[in-house]
Amino acid sequence: MTAPGAGLLLERDTEVATLAAMVAAARDGDGRLVAIEGSAGIGKTRLLTEVRAAAGEAGLHVLAARGGELEREFAFGVVRQLFEPLLAMSSQEERAELLAGAAALAAPLFDQSQLRLGNGASGDASFATLHGLYWLAANIALRRPLLVAVDDLHWADAASLRWLGYLARRLEGLPLLLVLATRPLSEGEESSMVGELLAEPAGVVVRPEPLGTVAVAALIADVLSAEPEEPFVAAAATGSGGNPLFLRALLDAFAREQLAPRRRTSPGCSSSGQRPSHALSPSGSHGWPSPRVLWCARPQFSVMGPSFGLRPLSRAWRYRPH
Repeated sequence: MTAPGAGLLLERDTEVATLAAMVAAARDGDGRLVAIEGSAGIGKTRLLTEVRAAAGEAGLHVLAARGGELEREFAFGVVRQLFEPLLAMSSQEERAELLAGAAALAAPLFDQSQLRLGNGASGDASFATLHGLYWLAANIALRRPLLVAVDDLHWADAASLRWLGYLARRLEGLPLLLVLATRPLSEGEESSMVGELLAEPAGVVVRPEPLGTVAVAALIADVLSAEPEEPFVAAAATGSGGNPLFLRALLDAFAREQLAPRRRTSPGCSSSGQRPSHALSPSGSHGWPSPRVLWCARPQFSVMGPSFGLRPLSRAWRYRPH
């Protein structure tokens, strides 16, 4: 069962149209690079989902991977996510075709015996390995146009980043679309390789904007099944910064408490919620929603990193810690 609001894609028509055009170009043999750059929760993964769906409908083969903060030390971890499932499901004849020619240079990377010996995690991003991986991707794309989609690029391992850069500079004339999603460099580990990919001259960078008040109101109405009052919309827009994930977390907390989107709402916390060790109290008699709702929503913000706290939200909802 789909949660309310989960299917809405608000104020992203331009981004979706751009991605659809890139899918069509790759299908017609014109390789493209697209980077989706934005802060945590702004909707990068949702746009990747949209482009994967569009690619599938257009007949492209889809290979996908996601960087992981705890796997950055594993050489070619992202590359393995992309290719290992396909190679594992291929027959011996198909595998031989995919690894034919120069692609054979990459074959040792997928040799399980080498992994058992500890040779697969050396991080050797030599020209031979990068070139072999390029031809593996090319062999796949030449059989059927290909989408390579990588989420959380800012957490990708260095060897995989080197290969993605190698591939990005050789897309011309190849029916392959490379789509990468990353946080801004200032929000993550500094990586010159990610910066080079974002600065690739032939690439397109898509930067989703925060939701405006019309979109915020539409999402509130969908999740809470009621038309919101204007002050409530303004507070929600300010408190979330127009960030779709922030906003959904706040609205989910309201939905759990069965609250209406009105200016004057004073709920208690459900028995499943945990109260903080300190309290929040109203800075005046504005009657804004209980801070307990914000506290119940807070665990859903953990993906935003340690810098996120209750203060920005409490200010937006006219509450202050004491």
